[in-house]
Amino acid sequence: MAGRDGNYNYDANIPAAALFAALFGLSFGLHLLQAIRGKCRYLIPLLIATLMETVGYVFRILAIKKSDQLWPLIPSETLIITAPAFLAANNYMIFGRIMAYVGSEYGLVGHEFITKVFVAADIAAILTQASGGSMLSSDDFSSVKIGRTILIVGLAFQVVSFGIFMFIALAFDLKTRRSLGGKMNPIRPLIWTFYISAVLIIVRSIFRTIEFSTISFESDEQQGYIITHEWMFYIFDSLLILLSKIATVVFNWDHPADYIPSKKGLRMDGATYEVKKIRLFGRKRNNESQEHKPDEQELTPTRQPGNKLLGHKTYHYRTLNQLSTQPAPVFRPSSHSTKGITAKYGADDALLPSVFDKPSQSYMDLSSTPTGLFGNSDLAQPSDFISLARRTQRYTKRIVDRIASYGQTEASGSTNLATLVGLVDRLSDTLCSVIDTAEFVRNSHPDPRWVVAANEAYEYLCSWMNELNTHVGLYKSLDRLIKEPEAIARLSPEEKQVALLFIRDFEKSGIHLPEAQRNQFVTLSDTILSLGRQFLTEAAAPRPDVKVQIQDLAGVPFNVIRSLSSKDIKKGEAWVTPNSWEARMILRYAKDPNVRRDVFTASNALIPEYVDTLEALLRSRHELAKLVGSPSYAAMTLGEKMAQDQDSVNEFLHSLASYHRPLVEIELRKLAGIKQSEEGTPKIPEILAWDRDYYITRYASERSSPVTPANSFFSVGTVIQGLSRLFHHIYGMTFRAEDIRPGEGWDPYVRKLAVIDESEGVVGWIYMDLFAREAKPGGAAHFTVRCSRKMADSELVEREVEGLPPLAVHGMHLRGRNGLYQLPVVVLMCDFSIPTDGVPSLLNWHEVETLFHEMGHAMHSMIGRTDYHNVSGTRCATDFVELPSILMEYFAASSPVLATYSRHYSTGLPLDFSNLRAQIQAQSPVPALETHSQILMAALDQVYHSSQGDSISTTSELIKLQRELGGIQAAPNTAWQTQFGHLFGYGASYYSYLFDRAIASRVWTKVFARDPLNREMGERYKREVLRHGGSKDPWYMLAALFDEPDLADGGATAMKRVGEWGIE
Repeated sequence: MAGRDGNYNYDANIPAAALFAALFGLSFGLHLLQAIRGKCRYLIPLLIATLMETVGYVFRILAIKKSDQLWPLIPSETLIITAPAFLAANNYMIFGRIMAYVGSEYGLVGHEFITKVFVAADIAAILTQASGGSMLSSDDFSSVKIGRTILIVGLAFQVVSFGIFMFIALAFDLKTRRSLGGKMNPIRPLIWTFYISAVLIIVRSIFRTIEFSTISFESDEQQGYIITHEWMFYIFDSLLILLSKIATVVFNWDHPADYIPSKKGLRMDGATYEVKKIRLFGRKRNNESQEHKPDEQELTPTRQPGNKLLGHKTYHYRTLNQLSTQPAPVFRPSSHSTKGITAKYGADDALLPSVFDKPSQSYMDLSSTPTGLFGNSDLAQPSDFISLARRTQRYTKRIVDRIASYGQTEASGSTNLATLVGLVDRLSDTLCSVIDTAEFVRNSHPDPRWVVAANEAYEYLCSWMNELNTHVGLYKSLDRLIKEPEAIARLSPEEKQVALLFIRDFEKSGIHLPEAQRNQFVTLSDTILSLGRQFLTEAAAPRPDVKVQIQDLAGVPFNVIRSLSSKDIKKGEAWVTPNSWEARMILRYAKDPNVRRDVFTASNALIPEYVDTLEALLRSRHELAKLVGSPSYAAMTLGEKMAQDQDSVNEFLHSLASYHRPLVEIELRKLAGIKQSEEGTPKIPEILAWDRDYYITRYASERSSPVTPANSFFSVGTVIQGLSRLFHHIYGMTFRAEDIRPGEGWDPYVRKLAVIDESEGVVGWIYMDLFAREAKPGGAAHFTVRCSRKMADSELVEREVEGLPPLAVHGMHLRGRNGLYQLPVVVLMCDFSIPTDGVPSLLNWHEVETLFHEMGHAMHSMIGRTDYHNVSGTRCATDFVELPSILMEYFAASSPVLATYSRHYSTGLPLDFSNLRAQIQAQSPVPALETHSQILMAALDQVYHSSQGDSISTTSELIKLQRELGGIQAAPNTAWQTQFGHLFGYGASYYSYLFDRAIASRVWTKVFARDPLNREMGERYKREVLRHGGSKDPWYMLAALFDEPDLADGGATAMKRVGEWGIE
């Protein structure tokens, strides 16, 4: 051992140096094996760092033994000091590969920048530290002093560069966490081990910087504590670097090769990226002045739905008035003139893309007076919600008293039913305007304080509304007058429809029953609610795991096998959680049918307790229906819908099944042919329940060809612009972006669109909450904040006296209409990825369809501006409400409409429509089978809610129905129906979506397919369907639209005809 007069300022410990030499040597061996196994050339810096540490500690042993000689000290110090720089370089390279694999668009910089710039910085740090470290061992005092300074500079430079790198890495992680959510789970362990390694390296570098800063050149007695105590070196250098190397790979568990491909060019979402050679010092190209022409085969990164992001942005606020004088550039080639387009669609159209595609701009008018949510000054802060709810309750109680007084008048001549209907509608609208706003806020607002306040207001007013639903005085007033022929005769068709709807709503609450039966009705309703919640909980509850043998998972992607919940992986066994992502992938890719059978059976396990819950729910619903005089729950539910009764629904479903049955058989024969070829059987085999996903995947892969993702042609802004152009063509309506006043919005990315009718001016507003944020619900939704209705002049004075907010913030007059109208306000909510300054939010085709679909609901609210709130916009029959939104999906995919919005976000080049069609077809390879599955579920819903509901065996009926309808039969020992959650929310009405798809298909083929931008056809659809909201019988609407008068009668005959139309 050396003393203080040797190579070290302490009694150096040989066993400690030998231990770390052995540990680093072992680590080197493991890293080498893993790098070879995973073919990971990007781990070469890690191998170099580990080898340097090993050799460095061997030389340290020699330096301790030969304390009077410098030759072993120089390589020891140089290798141990500089090795971590190679480890940092390895982190840069691994993170660059992660960025490339996930998508560079989620980073502050591209993945090439990470590798190129930070590796170059690391090389500079290595050279600086190596030169400084070698000089520390010199006999010359001045050289040692200079060497220390150089070494400190190198270490400090490494800390700073690594800190910048960590900031970029954290920003990337936060954005992908928000944008991609669970899709990042498979590589999340690698990111965490990367963080651990990075933190350890930074701590070590800071330690060494402090250590060398405390070296004294005066005497050994003046040396700092770090220099004179060996344990500090082993804890804050040796141990941290060893742990960092272990964290980078964690031996055989979290090796990078298990998460990212060894070859470059493939992204996590299946797209590819261009592989560029990294030049630390680029050469000037001779042709750099030439215009770049994009390669037609270049693949564009695909953004995934369900995006999440955390992060802070700097917003540059400016008003739309400023923008109108200096419009932001639209994403199109500078060589393309836009004068003709602007003349055709107007200046508002030119602004729309930048409003949604430029995240650094926020359209808030800071010069205007602050207001509250949706321009309601009474909702300026969270505490305002409950205050508004209480004032609303007091005001509506006065309306209730006025309505109830009508029931005390016997002489019909002294009453006015239209006035009474108007009062009830005003009562409903006043409550709904606050409840609907609270419903949106409590589900979507990013501030927890607003969520809590909205919940309190929501529960307060819903409790009051539940009292009103059983208010005998309200019901008797309406019922008394609705039964008088003279009073009914004075009503307009819209007023009569509203009156009948209110009466039905009251009677659905059992208000017309004697008191004892009303109490029983309440008890049964509570029981149904409790059983429904239990049913939904059990439907989503995990089923018991199923054991599989790893050797039986041939065909399943390795990353799926890798992510399985292993209990004893060494024995070749793994446990699969039913209905998990891994289970679905096994059903799609596992070649062994026995494995697929086991996983399918476990995913649809027959759990008697869950079956009992469903059947108890059905029995309670049947009992409730019998209580109010209906033969079944379906009969009670369908009376106010287009179907009217269960026989009509069954006619529709059977005729639709007959239409699609030949198509289903064709698709099943194709799948069976693949199965026969794979199994080598002489007979054509049956496609079993656990075969479905596997052979559909096989069929899709065999018939599809590689297509270029179309995302780059669909930015959010251009799609919104395309929607405005479509509505300009067919309805004479457009969008205009408006500034948001302080306090009016709830997120900086929220945008506000005024809907402009060329004849009536502004007819409503749509708040566009399209981008992802923390804790925002996934998926898409259309929220009604305020409905349209005509108002009495006296209302404005009454509301002012009660201290309630104005009914319409921006004005209530419509050109061409008499009186005052409350204009509709809605919110469109999606969770698209947030745009960056360089790239807008790019949508995949499913997201484009979603935006068109939800806009169909929004425009129904804008056009269906009726005189009464209760029948405005989307407040129509459940089996009719989806027609406008589904029809919009047909518009989205038509070539003339695509031409208005599909263009490359950076080049302006048009979309190759044939490529998009191939992509759409690849997403739905067996459409008839998919429709058949929906028919089965809708038919099952009807069987369960039929007159047999009090004694039904849900499993037996499912098996029986599948035999009747044909197709793929039920698997033994399964009870899929216990996971059919829509049985609770859409009891007896699940057919509605299929029904509206059939009608939408017919509207498209008969009205729009020939010329989707035809104004005459658009005005006809607008006039005959959309403008009525729910105020007119939908069968009359369709009869007028199709010019088929016999449709107006509705009933089983009309329902059967809709089924015969099929779904194209």
